[in-house]
Amino acid sequence: MPSLVGSEMCIRDRIYSIKFPSLLKKEINKFEEFKKFVLKNKESTFLIGPGAGSNKTTKQKVVYLLKNIKNVILDADALTSFKKDLNKFYKLLDKDKIITPHIREFKSIFPNLQKIKTNELKII
Repeated sequence: MPSLVGSEMCIRDRIYSIKFPSLLKKEINKFEEFKKFVLKNKESTFLIGPGAGSNKTTKQKVVYLLKNIKNVILDADALTSFKKDLNKFYKLLDKDKIITPHIREFKSIFPNLQKIKTNELKII
């Protein structure tokens, strides 16, 4: 599920109802449509990442969300899409953004931290 908005989630550019995941609410195929949808739902919390694909399009959507939406949750491909541009990623984060990486994603977005052992990380 690449992105979640209020009671909706986005999987591969299609908006689904969380209550009824088999119900397709809206298909978004162009970045301009995505921007309009985001601005229309500006007060919502967005989740983006799993299944989105670690590519330019995902990165573009993440940057847009981080710059325009207060509450954003990032996971999986939303994180790894910044693997080659970590400074930009760090600058976009603030106290209202939540990242939920597994250990390998964590190591890829924070490569300068010394060796991290799984048992040394506390899960919140």
